[in-house]
Amino acid sequence: MNAKSVIVSALAILAGSVVPAAEEVWSGDRTIDAPVAMRGKSLRIAPGTRIEFVGDGSLRIENGGLVATQVVFSAQGTLTNSFRIAVQNGRVALADCCFAGMKTFEPDKKKAAFVHGFLYCQFGNGSKVEHCDFTDCSPVMFLNSSKVELSRNLADRCDCAFSFLNCVECRADGNEFFNCANGVKVNGTRISEFFRNRFTDCEIGVFVYCCGENRFMGNAFFGGREGMRLWGLGKGGLFAGNSFESVHYPFSKRDKQDPDNVFRDNEIVPK
Repeated sequence: MNAKSVIVSALAILAGSVVPAAEEVWSGDRTIDAPVAMRGKSLRIAPGTRIEFVGDGSLRIENGGLVATQVVFSAQGTLTNSFRIAVQNGRVALADCCFAGMKTFEPDKKKAAFVHGFLYCQFGNGSKVEHCDFTDCSPVMFLNSSKVELSRNLADRCDCAFSFLNCVECRADGNEFFNCANGVKVNGTRISEFFRNRFTDCEIGVFVYCCGENRFMGNAFFGGREGMRLWGLGKGGLFAGNSFESVHYPFSKRDKQDPDNVFRDNEIVPK
């Protein structure tokens, strides 16, 4: 084997050797009563773990992800000027978790009109939240992320359950919302799908703001004030096969809408 072949072989071995990202694992019961920060590594929370936030307790992960399965998260009181959980430049993967009382107020005061939530994930491409329960919580917010998937989650009495800001190619499918001030907020988000979600007695089911090229299909709304609030709707939206029963304003259009959007086969049963 000549020198050139040796170099090529060595490069091939290096290319096939993936160095795993640093990871920290939590298990058992844990109370977070002060800010906790992690940088350059991911956090995995083992099944059966219970995490309680009290006082100023918060968790911030930069350049790393958060993975939790069958974990219970709870909080005492409302946290001001901070998120309970913030993940930047990392993927969030939550499955079969329960969240209760995770509430915040103006976690980012400079961007309070757009940024909110107890869990904030920026640049979290490929994140997933599946089969989780949220009770009396502020939103789970994704910002500048792509291919986020939310499926089969349950939200009850939440300020807002899920919020998307400047995201692309995301999907929310088969989620249920009860007695929420707002089920889902979709702001500046494109080429995303919202299918077969169910909203019961929510003040606003879906708030769509300055968006285009999204599909809202097969969603069901029961009771509540506004099924879908449409504000600054861009081009290319499809609203089809949605049903509204006993909703005061099935489609609440707050300004002039682009005629390129398609509304078809929506069923409205008056109160």
